[in-house]
Amino acid sequence: DAHGIRAVLHAGDYFDNRRSITVSCAHDDVAQFVRPCLERGIRLDVLCGNHDVLYRETNSVNSLEHYLDRPGFTVHSR
Repeated sequence: DAHGIRAVLHAGDYFDNRRSITVSCAHDDVAQFVRPCLERGIRLDVLCGNHDVLYRETNSVNSLEHYLDRPGFTVHSR
């Protein structure tokens, strides 16, 4: 808040485990990071990293898909 941040670019590997994230982890992320950022008008742009995707050869299944419908949170998977 003190620095007036308006945008965050996360450069990949948002989550650490490519195979699964727990419901608790996803809940805590939204409650403690995503929601507070969006409430402050901070735009979030996240690049899919290799730890965010299930398969090595495609980004089509990734742990960030559930955020796609949130205004202000953009997932870049290509």
